[in-house]
Amino acid sequence: MIQNERLSSEDVKEHLERLKKIQLVQPDRINLHGVTLYGAVAGMIVENDADRYAYKQGLFVLRQKGNLVEIINDENFIPKEWKIE
Repeated sequence: MIQNERLSSEDVKEHLERLKKIQLVQPDRINLHGVTLYGAVAGMIVENDADRYAYKQGLFVLRQKGNLVEIINDENFIPKEWKIE
């Protein structure tokens, strides 16, 4: 998960690239064979519809609400899966 004070669309793009790369992790470093990963982003301040962009890309979106953090994805959300073969 990427976590910044501010969340921008560029942050979301960078995190999506990291999630793609994790599928290339060498098994001798860490064995993720057969694992399914889900992505999430969080920010205290969300810039320019970055939350909507992340949602559309299949990422969970966490946002500050008072002293709590909430997942803002609704019941129609379908998370993207990164399967490690």
